[in-house]
Amino acid sequence: MTENITEPALLWAPEERVAQASAMSHFMREVSRHFNVDVTDYDALHRWSIESPDSFYSLLWDFLGIKGSKGKQSCIPDSNLRKTAFYPGARLNYAENLLQNPDNSIAIISHRDDGSRRTVTRRELYDLVSRLVQALKAEGVEEGDRVAAIITNEIEAIAGYLAVSAIGAIWSACSPDFGPAGASDRLCQVSPKVLLAVPSYTYSGKFIDVAPTILAVARGCDLKRIIIVGDEIDASLSHLSCVALEDWIAAYSRNDISFNRLSYDAPLAILFSSGTTGKPKCIVHSAMGLLLQHLKELVLHCDIRKGEHFFYYSTCGWMMWNWQVSALALEATLVVYDGNPFYPVKGRLLDLIDEEELSVFGTSAKYIDACQNEQLVPIDTHKFENLRLILSTGSPLIPSCFDYLYTKWKPEVQVASISGGTDICGCFSGVIQCCQ
Repeated sequence: MTENITEPALLWAPEERVAQASAMSHFMREVSRHFNVDVTDYDALHRWSIESPDSFYSLLWDFLGIKGSKGKQSCIPDSNLRKTAFYPGARLNYAENLLQNPDNSIAIISHRDDGSRRTVTRRELYDLVSRLVQALKAEGVEEGDRVAAIITNEIEAIAGYLAVSAIGAIWSACSPDFGPAGASDRLCQVSPKVLLAVPSYTYSGKFIDVAPTILAVARGCDLKRIIIVGDEIDASLSHLSCVALEDWIAAYSRNDISFNRLSYDAPLAILFSSGTTGKPKCIVHSAMGLLLQHLKELVLHCDIRKGEHFFYYSTCGWMMWNWQVSALALEATLVVYDGNPFYPVKGRLLDLIDEEELSVFGTSAKYIDACQNEQLVPIDTHKFENLRLILSTGSPLIPSCFDYLYTKWKPEVQVASISGGTDICGCFSGVIQCCQ
C-alpha cells in the first residue's frame, strides 16, 4: 500500500535581488569569469570545487582577502584525504587577519547576565593585543609554547587569544564552570607556560569562586605565570606567581605588532573532546585551517559583512567561540554574552537582538526549544528589524521549532540548523545561500 506523501512547505526564500547580492552569488560569478566555466547554481559550484580543487582554493584565498603569502599551489590532492596538502607553501598569521584595519568602529560588544555592557573599538582591541604580546614575550612565551585560559566569554578572552596567535604560540581554553577536575584534566595535558584566569564570576546573580580551579591547574602544571583577569587576587592564590592583568601590562604601551607568519600546518588552538570515554582528548587545529574554513563558512554561507552585528551564544570552551571570533577578519562587530541566557528575565537574549541590532543570531537548539516551552512570543514584544539569519546547532532543530521560529519570532528570517564538530572546529552542514 502506497502512503500519501505531503509535499514539504517552503519556509523561506530570499528575494531575487538579495540572492544575487549574496557573497555566494558573487563568488560564483568570479569562478565563471576566471575559469570560463558555467557555474550558475550551488550544485554546479560544489561539483566544480571537487573537480578543480587547486583552482577553487586559489580563488577562495583571493576572494576572502586573506593577508599573507599564498604560495604556488593551493591544493595538492591525495587519495588519502589526510595527506591532501592545502596551501603547502603559504604563510600567514591568524591574528594579523583579524586585527587589520584598526579604526574607531566597534569590534566587540560584551554583555554579562549582571547587566553590564562594555565595548572596544578595533583600534582599542589592537592596542590591547599589542600590550599583551609584549607582556607574553617578557614571560618568555615563544612560537609553539602553550598558553592556557580559564576565562569567561568577554573582551579579555578574545584579546588573549589573538595575542597568543600573533606570537605563534598555541591557545587552549576552558570555561570556568568546568570546575577543578574538568579544567585540570584538559589544560594540564598541554603543559602551558602561562595561565589566564578569572578569579570569580557571577551566574544568575550567584557568586562563583574560581580559585579552587586555578589551584588544581597550578598543581598539575609547571606554570611560569598566572594572570588574573580581575582586580583582586584571592588569598588562597597568594603563594602562586599571580599578577593582575592590568598590573601585568601596565609597563607596556601600544606598539605595532610584529605578526609571526607561520606555515600551513602551524598549530593555533587546542580544543578537547567531551571526555565521555576517559579523559578529554586534545584536538589540535592549525591557524590556516581555522581561518580559511571559518571565513569560507562565514562569508559564502552566512554572508556576514563589514559592520554587521553577529552573535553566537557560547562559552570559551565550545568550538563555536573560536568560530565566531574569526568574523573579526570581516570587520563585523561581535556581540558576546556570558551568563544565564534567561537571566534576569526569560527574554534576555531576545532583548539583546533589538538592543544591539543583531543581523545574525546564533544559539543552540536546546535554547530555542526552551523558549518555546516558556511560551515566549517575540513577534508580539520585539521588533527584530535587522535580524536576517538564525543559526542553531548543538543538536538537530526539530520541525516544531522551525514552525515556532517562523510563526512566533519572524516570518521573513532565514533559519539554518547547522552541524559541525570540535574535531574540525567548523561545519559539516551549513547555510545554503539561494543563488540561482
